[in-house]
Amino acid sequence: MVAKLDLAETVSFVGSVTGDKKAAFLRTGDLFVFPSMYRLEGQPLVILEAMCAGLPVIASDIGSLSETIDDGITGFIVPQNNPEAVCDRVLQLLRDPTLRQSMGKAARARYEQHYTSRAFADRIEEALLNTLERGQSPELNGRA
Repeated sequence: MVAKLDLAETVSFVGSVTGDKKAAFLRTGDLFVFPSMYRLEGQPLVILEAMCAGLPVIASDIGSLSETIDDGITGFIVPQNNPEAVCDRVLQLLRDPTLRQSMGKAARARYEQHYTSRAFADRIEEALLNTLERGQSPELNGRA
């Protein structure tokens, strides 16, 4: 299709990219598209990696993607198996660099707030402390 549509100057197939090379590769992008049709999709790590790289994400409304991507703020959620919706959102972001950049910054900020190791550890600590507080009687924790 690339040759047929004369896109060789624009489209390249880079193959598998891992580790630091993947992070560097993602930082060269303008946006990230994940039109999954996998019905058991959970929380794909690559979505978090794209957000970490400051990319707006366009993804299918499946799994936890609509909880991860703040629709209209950090990217767009599109109906599953709807290539027209994906194309519309890709074109919208390509045509509007200001929107693309603001969504990318918002994606990075959301990643920092919710998905870093530190953010995860803070949430686990809070959950454990809340559980301990609820499980103790008032006499044990000094409350009357």
